[in-house]
Amino acid sequence: MATRKKLVRLCHLREIEEEQSRLELERAVVVRNRLERDLGQTSELELRMKQEFVDFVSVDDRPGRTGATLAVGLAGRQRLNLAKYLSEWDLTVAALRNDYLRRRTGRLQIESLIGAMKRKEETEAAHRAQQMLDDWFGRRSPKVAKGTDHADNATPV
Repeated sequence: MATRKKLVRLCHLREIEEEQSRLELERAVVVRNRLERDLGQTSELELRMKQEFVDFVSVDDRPGRTGATLAVGLAGRQRLNLAKYLSEWDLTVAALRNDYLRRRTGRLQIESLIGAMKRKEETEAAHRAQQMLDDWFGRRSPKVAKGTDHADNATPV
């Protein structure tokens, strides 16, 4: 019984650790998704600037072409940086997911162990109760056991 109480406390601690791990994972996924969204927006910006460059070439606008060229270069560098950060966050999210799953598995194993101990204790309690009942019936006198002691001693009224 004392071992089960210790395991219940340990299970509670594991639940807290699992919850913290889950929250860390959720925060990392939010950051990763934000990076992915920003990467998509930067890629769209880069494509728009390339199209503007083409438009400025057709009207022979040198300052417009220069500005579009600079914007394409900046968007390209930003896209590369975001892609690098996104791949780093993918690794971080994967590590946090593995940590969360490891903690969850540990908690579930402890819960299974607690359940098995509880079932064993219930079975042992049922066996003890049955043994006590068997002992009680075994200690009864043979007359009481047959139910004849009341019928033999009964006086007519």
